Amino acid sequence: MAERETKDVKAPPNLAQRTIEEVQAIAHTPKHHKETHGTSDDIDEDTPVQEVKGPGVFHRLKEEVEAIVQAVHPKKKESPSHD
Repeated sequence: MAERETKDVKAPPNLAQRTIEEVQAIAHTPKHHKETHGTSDDIDEDTPVQEVKGPGVFHRLKEEVEAIVQAVHPKKKESPSHD
C-alpha cells in the first residue's frame, strides 16, 4: 500500500457557537455616549429663517408629480437638424 498524506481538515464550526458569537458581537457594539444633538455651530438664533427653511408642501408635491410624469413620459432628446 502506498502511504497517504494526511491533511489537516477543520471541522465546520458549531452552529450554536457561531450564533452565540454573532449575538455577542452585536451586543458589544460601541455605544454613542456623547451628546451631539444641537451642538452644531452652523445654525444659531441669528440665522435667517430662509437659510434654514425647507421647501413647502406644495413645492414638494410639485416635484414629486414632475418626477412621476418624467418617469412615465421621459422627455425626448432633440436631434440636431442637418439643413
